[in-house]
Amino acid sequence: QGLRPSWRFVSACSQREERGFSLQQMNQWTLHQTDAHYHKFLVELYAMAIGKYFIGVTYTNVSWFVYFMRQQDPSTFEILSTPGTENREPLEWW
Repeated sequence: QGLRPSWRFVSACSQREERGFSLQQMNQWTLHQTDAHYHKFLVELYAMAIGKYFIGVTYTNVSWFVYFMRQQDPSTFEILSTPGTENREPLEWW
Protein backbone atom coordinates (compact mmCIF):
# COMPACT_ATOMS: atom_id res chain seq x y z
CA GLN A 1 0.00 0.00 0.00
CA GLY A 2 2.79 2.45 0.81
CA LEU A 3 2.01 5.84 -0.73
CA ARG A 4 -1.34 4.82 -2.19
CA PRO A 5 -4.28 6.88 -0.92
CA SER A 6 -6.96 5.20 1.11
CA TRP A 7 -10.20 5.70 -0.85
CA ARG A 8 -13.55 5.70 0.92
CA PHE A 9 -16.66 6.05 -1.24
CA VAL A 10 -19.80 7.35 0.43
CA SER A 11 -23.20 7.54 -1.24
CA ALA A 12 -25.92 10.02 -0.37
CA CYS A 13 -28.41 7.89 -2.32
CA SER A 14 -31.08 5.89 -0.63
CA GLN A 15 -30.61 2.15 -0.27
CA ARG A 16 -33.60 1.27 -2.45
CA GLU A 17 -33.04 0.59 -6.13
CA GLU A 18 -33.32 3.74 -8.21
CA ARG A 19 -32.57 4.58 -11.81
CA GLY A 20 -31.34 8.09 -11.09
CA PHE A 21 -32.98 11.49 -11.50
CA SER A 22 -35.94 11.80 -13.85
CA LEU A 23 -37.39 15.24 -14.49
CA GLN A 24 -40.63 13.68 -15.76
CA GLN A 25 -41.22 12.00 -12.38
CA MET A 26 -40.70 15.15 -10.27
CA ASN A 27 -44.32 16.25 -10.66
CA GLN A 28 -45.33 13.06 -8.81
CA TRP A 29 -43.04 13.72 -5.84
CA THR A 30 -44.29 14.87 -2.47
CA LEU A 31 -42.86 18.03 -0.94
CA HIS A 32 -40.78 15.82 1.36
CA GLN A 33 -39.33 13.86 -1.61
CA THR A 34 -38.53 17.09 -3.44
CA ASP A 35 -36.76 18.53 -0.38
CA ALA A 36 -34.83 15.28 0.10
CA HIS A 37 -33.72 15.31 -3.54
CA TYR A 38 -32.42 18.89 -3.39
CA HIS A 39 -30.72 18.21 -0.06
CA LYS A 40 -28.92 15.21 -1.56
CA PHE A 41 -28.00 17.15 -4.72
CA LEU A 42 -26.56 20.14 -2.83
CA VAL A 43 -24.64 17.88 -0.42
CA GLU A 44 -23.13 16.07 -3.41
CA LEU A 45 -22.12 19.32 -5.12
CA TYR A 46 -20.58 20.68 -1.93
CA ALA A 47 -18.64 17.48 -1.26
CA MET A 48 -17.31 17.32 -4.80
CA ALA A 49 -16.38 21.00 -4.80
CA ILE A 50 -14.31 20.80 -1.59
CA GLY A 51 -12.76 17.39 -2.27
CA LYS A 52 -9.00 17.14 -2.74
CA TYR A 53 -9.47 15.69 -6.21
CA PHE A 54 -12.41 15.40 -8.60
CA ILE A 55 -12.82 12.91 -11.44
CA GLY A 56 -15.80 13.55 -13.70
CA VAL A 57 -17.28 12.93 -17.12
CA THR A 58 -18.23 15.44 -19.82
CA TYR A 59 -21.81 14.33 -20.35
CA THR A 60 -23.19 15.51 -17.01
CA ASN A 61 -23.78 19.12 -15.95
CA VAL A 62 -22.72 18.16 -12.43
CA SER A 63 -19.08 17.87 -13.50
CA TRP A 64 -19.15 21.39 -14.89
CA PHE A 65 -20.98 22.82 -11.87
CA VAL A 66 -18.25 21.31 -9.69
CA TYR A 67 -15.49 22.62 -11.97
CA PHE A 68 -16.65 26.21 -11.51
CA MET A 69 -17.28 25.78 -7.77
CA ARG A 70 -13.77 24.50 -7.04
CA GLN A 71 -11.07 26.88 -5.84
CA GLN A 72 -8.19 24.39 -5.99
CA ASP A 73 -5.45 24.03 -8.54
CA PRO A 74 -7.02 22.96 -11.87
CA SER A 75 -4.70 19.95 -11.89
CA THR A 76 -6.92 18.41 -9.18
CA PHE A 77 -9.86 18.23 -11.61
CA GLU A 78 -9.85 15.39 -14.12
CA ILE A 79 -12.28 14.67 -16.92
CA LEU A 80 -12.32 11.05 -18.04
CA SER A 81 -12.04 10.21 -21.71
CA THR A 82 -15.59 10.00 -22.95
CA PRO A 83 -16.47 8.22 -26.20
CA GLY A 84 -17.42 10.74 -28.89
CA THR A 85 -15.42 13.62 -27.39
CA GLU A 86 -11.98 12.76 -28.74
CA ASN A 87 -9.90 15.64 -30.17
CA ARG A 88 -12.17 18.30 -28.65
CA GLU A 89 -11.20 21.11 -26.34
CA PRO A 90 -12.94 20.98 -22.92
CA LEU A 91 -14.89 24.20 -23.49
CA GLU A 92 -16.33 22.74 -26.69
CA TRP A 93 -18.03 20.05 -24.54
CA TRP A 94 -20.20 22.72 -23.05
